[in-house]
Amino acid sequence: MERVFAAPDQGRYSAEAVGMSREPGDDRLERGAPDPARLEVAVGQLSLLVAQTRHRLTGEGTIARVEDDLAVAAELGAAIAAGRGVRRTERTNFAAELMIRADGTRPASLVRGGRLLAPGQLGPFGQMFERFLPDAAASVRATGRIEREGRHLGSGVLVTHPDGGEPVVLTAAHVVEGFGCEAGRRLELSLQIDFLGEVGSVGADRHRLGRLLAIGDGAAWPTDYAILELGDSIDGLSPPPPVKVDYDRHAVEPPAQLAVVSYPGRPSGGALALWPELAWRQIFEGIWHLKRVSPARSVDGSERPLVHHDATTTEGSSGGAMLSIGSGRLGGLHLGGGAGVNVALHASVPLGVALACR
Repeated sequence: MERVFAAPDQGRYSAEAVGMSREPGDDRLERGAPDPARLEVAVGQLSLLVAQTRHRLTGEGTIARVEDDLAVAAELGAAIAAGRGVRRTERTNFAAELMIRADGTRPASLVRGGRLLAPGQLGPFGQMFERFLPDAAASVRATGRIEREGRHLGSGVLVTHPDGGEPVVLTAAHVVEGFGCEAGRRLELSLQIDFLGEVGSVGADRHRLGRLLAIGDGAAWPTDYAILELGDSIDGLSPPPPVKVDYDRHAVEPPAQLAVVSYPGRPSGGALALWPELAWRQIFEGIWHLKRVSPARSVDGSERPLVHHDATTTEGSSGGAMLSIGSGRLGGLHLGGGAGVNVALHASVPLGVALACR
């Protein structure tokens, strides 16, 4: 069987590409003995990649910052292991996220058919999440990927209108701003939402996004919301049933157990300045733009109507559904994050606006 090795940003390499002999009768492949000439070329390529990465990070002063943050993470981990209290600050929040990514307690599981693809990977959370089906499964199915001409812009969720009218799509304002920034306008440039986009799925379940019912100015987290009309189907399929909303704000207050359903995309910019792409590939297995569920807890520091949480998310997750595990219903919209803490907006805010717009 051919051995296959992965190298960052270089695709996949066969045994021949890294100097492993494939001559008939040559057992060096099984022994792992390299061909010196080919191995020298491979090592040179890897050395160049390392040098380029180090040069970029050093130029941005990132290495020193990451080393410092990892030291704080180690101190925080030791305090938690010893049962000592930890005062939550911006730096300890950031350190806690580093540990979450390192120890795997906040994975982002792929889903299929509204269910976790491998609930065992999520440990106790996976078992808990499965217990709250079918409400949770319905919420997962009602979350879609917002696109423009095949380009992934963010996530959105189909919800029941508070006065019993036609379901509406909620997302973050920054996902759709620029494509129709005045309430009442029909969205331009063919924006659509695909409720499928799952691993192993065939086809799509795309629906056009119609009139923009309301949009916040996005100047602050509480106004980073948009409410959209769901248009006609592109693929001839009926939309999923809209998600039910949990209007009880206590259901998402710390330390509530939550789940974020979204479409994490390939990270860039600030995310890559903190962690190399290889690290992100390890977290997400190199699979981007597909529906995932990430466990989370709400954390201290939240100020209503915002909810701080610690789910693993990336670009493309904005506008995703934050579910209350206690009910499996929508508790809020994931907006983004900073300083190691993610921010969500309680669902009652945009739905209250939607009610006022009727």
